[in-house]
Amino acid sequence: MRTQHNPFVRGVRYLCYLLAVVGLIALMTVSALTVIDAVLRRYFAGSIDGLSDVLEWCIVVAVSACFPAMLWRKNAITVRVLGTILPWRVREALDLLGDLLLLAVIATVAWQLTLYTRDVWRYGDVTMLMGWPKWPMWVMTSAIWNFAVLVQTVMTARQTTRLLAPRELPPVNHVETL
Repeated sequence: MRTQHNPFVRGVRYLCYLLAVVGLIALMTVSALTVIDAVLRRYFAGSIDGLSDVLEWCIVVAVSACFPAMLWRKNAITVRVLGTILPWRVREALDLLGDLLLLAVIATVAWQLTLYTRDVWRYGDVTMLMGWPKWPMWVMTSAIWNFAVLVQTVMTARQTTRLLAPRELPPVNHVETL
């Protein structure tokens, strides 16, 4: 399926990779702050006040931000024991079943995160040390996971196209460029 010229698919792919960069920056921030805090504790008998609150924000967003790109690149663990034995259409049908199950799991996580975010906002939860409201972090996280549902829906549609193709298509395990 050629989708390089489809602006919607290009936009989804671009946003996936942009979120992955955000996740990388958040993880690098966690690492840098942890090293700085360790040096301060070791050599200056001090620490960064409220570090656990900052790390809480960064870690949740970093982990969530990596999921859309993982889904887009189909980097989930796949076991293809029967892939070489079965006909290609059966293999594509099994891949579609896996994509549908993954979509169900991602949608359930996104739904539960959205409900949790609503509760965090409703009850005014704040971080333990600095007293920052938690809802902005969870709104970002919920938005990312709901975007991941869209990404997995696109990937499931692509797999459906592969299943319904008149002939076997080449493997999808290539890296697409922006």
